[in-house]
Amino acid sequence: MSRLLQVIGRLCAVLALFHAPAPFAGTAVNDGVVRVLVITDLSGVFRDIAGPGSATAARMAAADFGGRTRAGGVEVVVHDSLLDPEHAASVAERVHDETPVDVIVGHVSSGVALGLLPFAREAGVPILHAGPASDSLTNRACTELGAQWGFDTYALGHAVVQARNAEGGEESWFVITADYAFGHDLEARVADALGRYGGELLGRARVAFPARDASDFSPALQEAMASGADVIALAMAGGDFQLAVRQAYEEGIREAGADLVGLDVFITDVHQLGLYPTAGLSYATSFYWDANAESRRFAERFRRKEGVYPTVPQAATYSAVRHYLASVDHVGTDAPERVMARMRATPVDDFFGKGGYIRADGRMVHDMFQVRVKRPSRTRHAWGYLAIERTIPGEQAFRPIADSECPLL
Repeated sequence: MSRLLQVIGRLCAVLALFHAPAPFAGTAVNDGVVRVLVITDLSGVFRDIAGPGSATAARMAAADFGGRTRAGGVEVVVHDSLLDPEHAASVAERVHDETPVDVIVGHVSSGVALGLLPFAREAGVPILHAGPASDSLTNRACTELGAQWGFDTYALGHAVVQARNAEGGEESWFVITADYAFGHDLEARVADALGRYGGELLGRARVAFPARDASDFSPALQEAMASGADVIALAMAGGDFQLAVRQAYEEGIREAGADLVGLDVFITDVHQLGLYPTAGLSYATSFYWDANAESRRFAERFRRKEGVYPTVPQAATYSAVRHYLASVDHVGTDAPERVMARMRATPVDDFFGKGGYIRADGRMVHDMFQVRVKRPSRTRHAWGYLAIERTIPGEQAFRPIADSECPLL
């Protein structure tokens, strides 16, 4: 997910802090204001999938709750992460020193999320991961005051394999992987899922990260097509993913009979690429704005403010903030342990996580969708790009808690 995931190596030492539960420093105080700190990418490569839209979603959640809880009025504070873990942690500490922060939400980059964990733990501030995909956040790096709202790398690989097996039986796969930590993680999840649910991994090819242009993918795509695989999966994200899809279209993957699968795709990718290169592309996602009446009502309100339809991180931000505020209101305080206990005890009953719940490791378990990009002739309106082919129950999509390495368990 961008160059920042390469810094996760530098943060490995940080993870050792979470290998055993420890008491909170608990510097958060009830000062009559419930302060929500949104740290997101306002100026970098994730601006479109999070950015100002995540701030808008948080403000919508506060407004929909009347802007006030029994613990006090709600204030949403927004800062740019600059996609830099150290900068994000410094900003959080400075803001908290000036005016106590009650919850942190946003931080679409996994590197930024991991960089914020030591501060959140030391300060005793709940941290709600609405965008980052690293499943370590609810695995080895889980925390007592943390929750992960959107999809993660485990679900992105496992959900799509399960859904495809349910539709047409076991298939052969070839994975093209961006050669860095995040790409390797996605590739590994697909291999795990094929071993668990059935299917064959015929081959894999690594491509340079970041790619210079679409032609960088040509040799890997040719190798994938020559393998005869039923599915060609792209273990990459952002600009690399878009370049790969464009090249796959040029190489004629669709005509060759292989099915193209994305392992970390947002509707903004489809919008930017257009329907001709993306038609037939399938992927798993936590949210699609046109899934049902509730999601459409939220999306239309969001569109009137932002001019576009919401992505997974933006919708997840709204859901996480709304659930947090409802819990604060119920217990009558923003004391972190009491609020998080209430959040875990209460189902997440909204358009994003209908029937969802927060496990002891912090994973918000919710259903996911297997979607496919429509052909241009079948698309009735702008942004109505996806057809939902299957709903994957959350208990199947996400890592079983019995397999978790979360020290809290």
